[in-house]
Amino acid sequence: MSKNDVYGTYVIDKTMFAGKNAEWQYNHFSFTINKDDVFTFCEYGDNGKIKGIQKGEIEFVNGYESPHIRIVNLNPDHQVIENEPLLVRGNWNFYYVFKSKNFGNMFFIKEKRGFFDQFRN
Repeated sequence: MSKNDVYGTYVIDKTMFAGKNAEWQYNHFSFTINKDDVFTFCEYGDNGKIKGIQKGEIEFVNGYESPHIRIVNLNPDHQVIENEPLLVRGNWNFYYVFKSKNFGNMFFIKEKRGFFDQFRN
C-alpha cells in the first residue's frame, strides 16, 4: 500500500454492520483525501444535500509499513472525525475506523470507481 492508495473518496462500509444504522450513516457521511493532502468531510441531511463541511490537512505518520494518516487543522471539529483513524488492511483492500463519540466505531472504505476495484472484496 502506498500514499497514492490513500487518495480518494470514502463512504461507510455497509457490510460491516449491515442494517438501517449502516444505511443511515452511508447516506449522511463521507470524506475525501485529495493529492494536495486536503481532508474534506461532508455531512448530509435527510434530503441528501450537504449539511456541513469540515476541512483539514493530512500528514503521513512515519514509522509504519503502510501510510498512516493524521488529520490536522480541522475546521470546525466534528464528533465523527478522529485525528488518527485506525487503518485496517486486507489482501486487496483497506478501511479506516473512526471512533465517533455518538455512533461508536464507523468503518469507511474507499469508494470503488475503477474496473479492477470490483474484484477487490
